[in-house]
Amino acid sequence: MTMPTLPPDPYEPPAAAATHPRRPTGLAVVCVIAIILGGLGLAGSLVGIVGLTAGSSMQRAFTLPLQPGMDRRVIDAQLAMQRNIQAVADRYWGYNLAFVLACLFVAGGLLAGGIITLGIKPAGRRLLIGAFAVAVVFEVLRAVFHVFMQIEMAAVMSDSMSRIMEATSPAGAPGADQAATIAAVATQVGVFVGIAFTCVYVLAKLIFYAVGIHYLRRPNVQRLFGQTEATTSAPGAAFSA
Repeated sequence: MTMPTLPPDPYEPPAAAATHPRRPTGLAVVCVIAIILGGLGLAGSLVGIVGLTAGSSMQRAFTLPLQPGMDRRVIDAQLAMQRNIQAVADRYWGYNLAFVLACLFVAGGLLAGGIITLGIKPAGRRLLIGAFAVAVVFEVLRAVFHVFMQIEMAAVMSDSMSRIMEATSPAGAPGADQAATIAAVATQVGVFVGIAFTCVYVLAKLIFYAVGIHYLRRPNVQRLFGQTEATTSAPGAAFSA
């Protein structure tokens, strides 16, 4: 004699819902790096907003006081360098503000996308892919703008350092012209080294974004998030049944 089978309890979640999909190591790495980049981007944007809104006053606050007895030519050369650098910064103020505000949204997308995707939620995966794609375009445009601005800044600083070196050397002193030339070249080299490091950092981020998009679009990763979506919707389907 066979025992009658009881119907399943609609309030009891199915066995598939009790087991949460295991998070792959690669997914955790992608999400953690995205969270770090998003946090750094938000912090940098906030600092940038403060710098743009109080740039001139901050520059005056951190300007070293002129020493008594300093040659008037040196004073004039230093003040001229400050004015020229500030003029370049003022000319690009609107562009810098636009990039800083855009960075807030890009960094926020990376941070939120990384956190949500880390919980293996389908919405997070879609958000993170979109954030990576937008970040690629944003980083390229910001890098190009940064390079052009720094090149112009290098010309201004090189000329200003040359004038300062000429002012600090006695008129007609041997080697004065060579010292001014060396100072100008050293200033340009320093600026271009900074540009090179920035480009390498941006290139590393672009590679990560491309790898992240490719990884999140892999079939096994898509199946993982599809499994999660099906698992989370199963209890609701059983309850409605």
